[in-house]
Amino acid sequence: MEACPTVCYPRIARAESQEPPLLNLNSLETFYWVAKLNSFHKAASKVHATQPAVSHRIAALEKDLGVTLFERTTRSVQLTPRGRALLEYAERFLRLHAEMLTTVTGSDSLVGTVRLGVAETIVHTWLTDFLESAHHRYPDLVIDISVDITPAMRHAVADGVLDMAFLLASPQQSDALIEKELCRYNLNFVASPDLRIGPGPLTAEALSRHPVITLPKGTYPYTLLRDWLAVPDNHPPRIFATWSMSTIIKMAVDCIGIAVIPTAAVEQEIEQGILEIKEAEIELQDFVFAVTYADGADLRIHDALTRLAKQVAR
Repeated sequence: MEACPTVCYPRIARAESQEPPLLNLNSLETFYWVAKLNSFHKAASKVHATQPAVSHRIAALEKDLGVTLFERTTRSVQLTPRGRALLEYAERFLRLHAEMLTTVTGSDSLVGTVRLGVAETIVHTWLTDFLESAHHRYPDLVIDISVDITPAMRHAVADGVLDMAFLLASPQQSDALIEKELCRYNLNFVASPDLRIGPGPLTAEALSRHPVITLPKGTYPYTLLRDWLAVPDNHPPRIFATWSMSTIIKMAVDCIGIAVIPTAAVEQEIEQGILEIKEAEIELQDFVFAVTYADGADLRIHDALTRLAKQVAR
C-alpha cells in the first residue's frame, strides 16, 4: 500500500451522479470574496449576507465539488491547493459573467449599492458633479459616501468595508487592489494677505519663520517640506500636519501659517481675496488622486464609475 503524501486534503463525499456538478453563481462569488478577504465575516459584509449563509454556501460548494477549499482555524482562513486553483477560474468566470451581461443585454444600466470612500479634497472639487452625473446615468445604483483619510480608506477597501475609494495615489501598488489614476492638481503655497510674508519667491529661510500647514507624515508635501526646511542655519521647521483639508484652509485663512495645498481646493478663497498663491524657490509636483478597488465580482460597476469619475474630474 502506498504511503500517504506529506500533505493530504480530505475529499468531501459527494453523492454519486453521472452529471458534473452545476456551480451556483452566488456560491462562486461568495467563495471568491472569502478567498480574497481571508474572512467569512468580511465576505458576508461584501456579498450582503449573514455569516451563517456564507458558511452554508461554501460548505455546499465544497460538497458539490467533493474537495476542501479552505483550511479553517479559529483565527484565519487559508486556501488549500484545490482552493487556489478554483480561485483562478472564479476570477475569470465572474469577469466573463459581467461582460456577458453587458454584451447580451446591450445595456449599461447598473443596479445595486456601492460603498464609496472619498478624500476631502475631492469633496471640495468635483464630488457633487460626480454624484449628479452618476444619478442621471445610473438611477438604479445607490452610492453610499464615506469621507475619510486615505490610509483608512485603503485599509477599508482591502478589508471589504468599502467597495471602492477616491484617494491619494500610492507610490507602492498592492497586489490585492487595483489602482488607477483619476486626476492631478497643482500644489501651491497659499497664505492670507494679512500674514505679510513679503515680496519675492519664498526661500527655505523665509518659510522657516512661519508654521507650514499640510498633510501628515508619509505624504509627498510633508516629506518635501521636512527635507527642504531641514537646513542647519534656519529655524527648526514647524510643520502642522492634518488630513483635514477644511482645517488646513481655515488655519491659512486665520493667518496661523502658510499652507501647502492643491490650488483647486481653495479656488473660492483665492477669488474672494482671503488667500493668495505664494511663489517659492522650490518646485512642487502635482497632487495625484486615484481610484482603488479589489479585482472581483463588481468589476463592471467599478469600471463604469471609474470612467465617469475621470470624465467629471477633467
